[in-house]
Amino acid sequence: MAKLMDVSAFFIALAQDMAELQMGDAMTNLRLQTLLYYAQGWSLARHGEPLFEESIEAWEYGPVVPVCHGWYRGFGHGFLTAQMPPKEAFTADEYELLTDTFAKLSRFSTSHLLAMTRKAGSPWDRAWNHSKSREIPSKEIGAFFSKMPLSGIREKLDHIPVIKPLYRKDGVPVLAAREA
Repeated sequence: MAKLMDVSAFFIALAQDMAELQMGDAMTNLRLQTLLYYAQGWSLARHGEPLFEESIEAWEYGPVVPVCHGWYRGFGHGFLTAQMPPKEAFTADEYELLTDTFAKLSRFSTSHLLAMTRKAGSPWDRAWNHSKSREIPSKEIGAFFSKMPLSGIREKLDHIPVIKPLYRKDGVPVLAAREA
């Protein structure tokens, strides 16, 4: 299981790099909370286990990991900064999930991501509007995300007949042909 601090730093550092290249937005605390929620949901759906152990709660603007929110509270609405954790901080499956999550969601604005998390019938909606507890149960998150699977680089590349079969190194697709 990944550490929440490493997962957070991964998303923040990647967003920093993309913003510096003018290819995306830098990370705010609100946007980070949404990415953590999605990563946790897709981990539960894809692997049947959480990516990190901390709980997620329904707050007014969307799902929040309270511990992480507290770490970055001092930034207000400003951009977060972090160093990229070493790749060894994640298993190959975790690293792939984080990369797939960022690739899938980075094109959406923060307000669009929040609207997606707050849809009627979502785990956030059920916890915020229909429960006395603000904690969003992992079981509900996993069930919800299993209905909207995250396709990753592996699945996308496996459907391209020209490069099939893929050479894989440590479970990660390698686009170059295997040397004989």
